[in-house]
Amino acid sequence: MNAVMTVDLSELDAWSAQVQRASDDLTGIARNGGHSLVQTDFGPILETMMGAYNSLLPSVHQSLTDNGTGVGDHAEALRATARDFTLTEDGVVRRHRAAGIDGRDGSSSFYDVADTTIRRAGPTETSLPQISFGFPYDTVCDLVRMLTGFDIRAELAEKIGGDVVGASSQGSSFGCLGTSMRGVAANLQSGGETISRTWQGGASDAAIAQIGTWVGSLDRQAGQLVQMGQNIVQICRDAWQTALAVVQCVKSAVQTVSSALATMSIPGVGWARVVQAVWQAFQAVMKAYKAIMKLITILKQVRSFIETVKSFFDGDKAPVSTPTAPTATGTPSSVIRDPGSVATPTIGQRAPAAPVAPVAPALA
Repeated sequence: MNAVMTVDLSELDAWSAQVQRASDDLTGIARNGGHSLVQTDFGPILETMMGAYNSLLPSVHQSLTDNGTGVGDHAEALRATARDFTLTEDGVVRRHRAAGIDGRDGSSSFYDVADTTIRRAGPTETSLPQISFGFPYDTVCDLVRMLTGFDIRAELAEKIGGDVVGASSQGSSFGCLGTSMRGVAANLQSGGETISRTWQGGASDAAIAQIGTWVGSLDRQAGQLVQMGQNIVQICRDAWQTALAVVQCVKSAVQTVSSALATMSIPGVGWARVVQAVWQAFQAVMKAYKAIMKLITILKQVRSFIETVKSFFDGDKAPVSTPTAPTATGTPSSVIRDPGSVATPTIGQRAPAAPVAPVAPALA
């Protein structure tokens, strides 16, 4: 059976150019991620998840870099295939001593269907509220510690410091990078559907299948990046709200004890009122303590999610390119080739994808 192949070289040139644009976009995503996603210390309030977060970033950076390189290789493979077709056509013309006409007219049906611009990431939270009340605060802390053994300063104040502004900025960046990557995947999918109308045959089937593999990989990565961004932004919001709740509880405790201290000189009832006020202050402080413990529980769940995402990026290897096509040798006139033997030079197999990370816990 004779192999059937059709190819419009103008369209193939435009398709390879679109794939190259996708490679350039992915390289830009990797470069942006290298600048915005950085290992750092976000302070005590987020320390529970920081080890997992900092371990994740190298895996993400490597995947983003591999994407740009791999899709660039595929674009070069398509350009090499177009050169193969041109040489084959030229060889047939010379063999038959015929007149060859290059039908490339520069027009094509290719265009990008999605915007891949990376939005500028910014913080979603403001700086944490601070506990700083001076002498009255220290007096209340000392009284509560004397009567209950609970030190507000050690258990609360030290736990609500941190940089949620920087953390929320990185969360925002994750979301922006994922959205841009989804746009790249959409453009590649659209281009693959377009080229299939003017390029048929074994080489076409292999090249389009490879792009399908890339689209699936990029979509999965984008989903992980967007989900990660949403979780980081949400946990920063929870941290800010927790810190605010702690400050309000401590303010209430300070006001309660301060009012009682003003009546301490009253014989008989003054000290009793102070003791009662200290107990009320202790209850307010314990409410703040429970808020901190709830945040830490959520942070542990987010840490587990981050570890799952890291496992995904560690296992999600980019499709590998392996030369398989015959190499043209000699002058164009010596090239005589069965069109069915022409294959895209870089068609490889993709490693099995790691399981998709579970949906992150609801962050109240």
